[in-house]
Amino acid sequence: MARAGLPSVAEVLFSRMAEVWWLGAYQRGYKEDRMSKSPATPTYVMMLRSVGNPDYAQYTSISEPRAVKAKTLRAMVRAVEEYIKEWDLGGGNFPTVEVRTMDGKSAAWISYNGRVWDSPNDDAKEIELEAVARG
Repeated sequence: MARAGLPSVAEVLFSRMAEVWWLGAYQRGYKEDRMSKSPATPTYVMMLRSVGNPDYAQYTSISEPRAVKAKTLRAMVRAVEEYIKEWDLGGGNFPTVEVRTMDGKSAAWISYNGRVWDSPNDDAKEIELEAVARG
């Protein structure tokens, strides 16, 4: 069990696995993207996944991970919503997803409710998608 404010062993391991995936995917040019409607020149990339919910005796992921790339944050939110619906995920199964730019820099985080944030921290500010589209 992790202490308050410290990540669990599983979170640390997944974080390291994600770093390795990002590096490899970046070097491959994200050619493994499985979404058929991917734009020719995407702006963002993310890895969708689930986690087990111990409240329901789930201790491993209940979905297949999926790499997604898209041109807009709004398209990334739609992909999150589709993934949640496809795998029938609840809030306890869906970790906040990090969205990165194609050069690997953190751009945003998307939560289960489809809201977009500027950081994963408790003091994160919501990113208004309309403001992003205009600006």
